[in-house]
Amino acid sequence: MKILIIEDTQPTMLFLSSALKQAGHTVCAACDGEKGLSLAIHEKFDAAILDVKLPGINGFTVLERLRKSPFAATLPIIILSACNDPSDRIHGLELGADDYLPKPFLMEELIARLTAIMRRTNISIANTIFEIGDLVLDTAKRRVKCGDTQILLTALEFRLLEYLMRNRGRVITKAILLSQVWDYNFEPQTNIIEARICRLREKLGKCGSLIRNIKGSGYVID
Repeated sequence: MKILIIEDTQPTMLFLSSALKQAGHTVCAACDGEKGLSLAIHEKFDAAILDVKLPGINGFTVLERLRKSPFAATLPIIILSACNDPSDRIHGLELGADDYLPKPFLMEELIARLTAIMRRTNISIANTIFEIGDLVLDTAKRRVKCGDTQILLTALEFRLLEYLMRNRGRVITKAILLSQVWDYNFEPQTNIIEARICRLREKLGKCGSLIRNIKGSGYVID
């Protein structure tokens, strides 16, 4: 799944991002309500995790605006909040949240609730398959094929390819790849991206040509 996290507390955001990536999901994060709202409206996500106390516009306002937007009205949303007051929980659910989880929380419970929401909203998380030309990536079976040839990838290579295929046709910068695929804050000038892309292309054989380097911008698969 591609999940949006809207959370202003840095340690919590990093914890959520790391845990969800390790669980096989693609993650995008925003540290304030305005940015989170913009991302949710302009990009396609499978689910969102939304904090209530955010700088600028708070989580309830973000939720209310998303439910009025034709682009995000049906986006599954779980509210995370340090406030466990029943009136806040009721308010969040009345505004259209699919679930409400108080802090502190167990990561296993959050993932279980995400899975349950996907099941209830009939969004398949078990059979997400991406196809571009002869290249096929199956997130459920963790399998990649180029034509009739199965490609064996490391976990990181799989995440890298999945992120590119989820964002087909979009030029992805090195900085974005480092933040979304790797769990480290490298300087964008590092050559770790180039080395891994080169190795990935080699493994993909003839399908490796689908990944293109846009000089000075980043990488795109189409």
